[in-house]
Amino acid sequence: MLKSFVAAKPVMARTLRTALLSTKAPAAMRIAFFSDANYDTKTMQAMAAKEDIQHELHFFPHRLSLGTAPMAKDFDIAVDFVSGSVDAPVLKKLKEVGVRSVMLRSVGFDTVDLDSVA
Repeated sequence: MLKSFVAAKPVMARTLRTALLSTKAPAAMRIAFFSDANYDTKTMQAMAAKEDIQHELHFFPHRLSLGTAPMAKDFDIAVDFVSGSVDAPVLKKLKEVGVRSVMLRSVGFDTVDLDSVA
């Protein structure tokens, strides 16, 4: 499903294309999803199985915040939903616990402190 979407909508699916290509990496990544509802978990697990994605996916119902950022310890990627906060203290904490990248499941990026990203 994702592969056919990427093929049909190359401009709209640039992010999906990157994600799909990265699933061929030699080492599996550990990915932490925050603000995840049960129905989201089931859908993403089903898509990962269908696309043979070998990364280690973990789903947390908690919003991403300074208090919950340590839950991403030793994860490669933290994925935030629109209800989370990716401000400077959260970004600093994520870096401290080993997170190398932050991804968003949202249309906008107004929850991200862009001055602190670099």
